[in-house]
Amino acid sequence: MRKSIRKIKALVKKEFIDFTRNNNISVISLLPLILVIILGTLGKNNDDFPLYGMILLSLGINMNLVFVAAFAMSMMISEEKEKQTLRTLMLSSVKPMEFIISKAVIIFAISIVTNAFIYVFTGLSMDSFLFHCIICMPLVLIMMLIGACVGMIAKNQMATSIYGMPVILIFMLLPLFQSVNPFIDKIVNVLPNQVILSLIETSIDGTLGAFPWRELFILVLWLLFSTLLFIFTFNKRKVDY
Repeated sequence: MRKSIRKIKALVKKEFIDFTRNNNISVISLLPLILVIILGTLGKNNDDFPLYGMILLSLGINMNLVFVAAFAMSMMISEEKEKQTLRTLMLSSVKPMEFIISKAVIIFAISIVTNAFIYVFTGLSMDSFLFHCIICMPLVLIMMLIGACVGMIAKNQMATSIYGMPVILIFMLLPLFQSVNPFIDKIVNVLPNQVILSLIETSIDGTLGAFPWRELFILVLWLLFSTLLFIFTFNKRKVDY
């Protein structure tokens, strides 16, 4: 166990260096925060600006989940497969799960920090800031597991864009059409990102009320689904490593 932890620590340092050197992943990871900062600054002194408050928070969180937690995670995994560096790591007694955990640590930290900064620049009440940071953690984990599945399936970084398209359509674009169709509205209401945003909004409004059992149940189901999907994909694809 201690030996495995030492290897993961060493891999985390390696992954952080690789992350800073990979321009594609770095730009994708910074994009949600940059966009929120720009739009938040524009709307700070303009009450008529449409992208402000909860709307801006929704946009920022959804982009962070898709581009950082999911896409960056998938691209970091597929990059190793594309360069065939994972085979070299495995010859050094690095296990595939240790390799994935090391990447997950970096992406999780970046996603949580980005979510925190996104909230600050939306201009919302800071009374719910801590609640926002904590409640977003399981959401980031769910998207990372999905992103890891995409990365294990894709053969290279270009392929992650193709396999990851359903993630964009479901978690980022589908909520935009929520009011268009009742069926779409029902689907969106059970998406983990929309459940979290709903909790954050009620927390800010002070109408959170009783313990949110329904929301918790939906999150647990998504976490269970994403975990089982990850285990299935990992067991199917680890032979490729």
